[in-house]
Amino acid sequence: MTKSKENSNEENLSFTIKNAKLQKISDGSYQLNLTITHKMSTNVIKNNTNRNLTKRELEVLEELYKGKTNLQIAKELNISFYTAKAHVSNILQKLSVDNRQKATVLAVNEKIIDL
Repeated sequence: MTKSKENSNEENLSFTIKNAKLQKISDGSYQLNLTITHKMSTNVIKNNTNRNLTKRELEVLEELYKGKTNLQIAKELNISFYTAKAHVSNILQKLSVDNRQKATVLAVNEKIIDL
């Protein structure tokens, strides 16, 4: 097999794996280990140059990435359910998407968060 075909196959496999992970994230069945979570948290703040997300919205986005519900986000961040819901709405608006999965995909693709 030629180098270009090998690279293409590797890219396709990487894309397939990333999409499978995003699906698991969106349905809440994928959990990250602490090292990945810390790295992701650092990358969320570092790469937020063009979306004007607040620090709290970035924290909520990190929880969305983990597949958490609004209630789980509220408990994790020690805020009310309605505040968590408002943050999610603000994130969706700022990212110009209409659901959590699209927000997560966009955040990964634009390197706002990193897998």
